[in-house]
Parts: sequence; C-alpha cells; structure tokens
Amino acid sequence: LEKCVGCELCAWACPADAIYVEGADNTEEERYSPGERYGRVYQINYARCILCGLCIEACPTRALTMTNEF
Repeated sequence: LEKCVGCELCAWACPADAIYVEGADNTEEERYSPGERYGRVYQINYARCILCGLCIEACPTRALTMTNEF
C-alpha cells in the first residue's frame, strides 16, 4: 500500500508552492493506502523546491523522505 493518504498537508506546508496533491477516496474494491483516502495525483516540481524539509515534517504518514541522492 502507498503511504500517502492524500491529506495535502505537504502541499500546504510548502513555502515554494512546489507540491501538488489531488486526493481521492479509497473503495473496498480498490484500496491504495491504509487510510480513507490516497494521493491520486502527486507532483513535486523540483525546479521550484527549495529543500527546506517542511513537507517532510508536515506529513503524518512519513510518505516523504529527503536524501542526498537524486
């Protein structure tokens, strides 16, 4: 299962407006995440990202990580 539950907290926390999340509801037939919702569309614009890490702190499920590898 995906860790992202489509809550959009990472997008709201981003000061550079580099994250776009579109959440959708899980169904009994198709379950993509452990929560009621999942991130149907998830985009990070790395050209806008300032590597501040606020999105990582905001994520309640630890779906985001930051490493030195690209």
